[in-house]
Amino acid sequence: QGNSEVIYTGYDLKNEDETYYSIDLKLPVININTSKVKEINQKIKTDFHEKANSYMRQKEMNVVYSVDYAAYINEQIISLVVKASLKEGDNPEKIIVKTYNYNIAEDKEVAFEDVIIFH
Repeated sequence: QGNSEVIYTGYDLKNEDETYYSIDLKLPVININTSKVKEINQKIKTDFHEKANSYMRQKEMNVVYSVDYAAYINEQIISLVVKASLKEGDNPEKIIVKTYNYNIAEDKEVAFEDVIIFH
């Protein structure tokens, strides 16, 4: 966790219970001190970290939950792509992808559609 990094891995959790779960979680934190960024960081934590905690508390089936991310900074836009794979019991594996985009200059979250540049 370097203070100079704009994006760093804020949550790095590896936890395993041979009967009920295997969790491998890496989540990004945007290192900019504004209330909008705090909101985005909280949203990422809610979407993924709290989900991991709920899987570690359940005792119904074996759950494999793996989360990683990629971060991009293009012009004034920070884009985080968080990808989770989830295998619950005998169910097929599910892939969940969420994007979080932040405009540094305007201090606001931007929609994925607004970030895509067509050439």
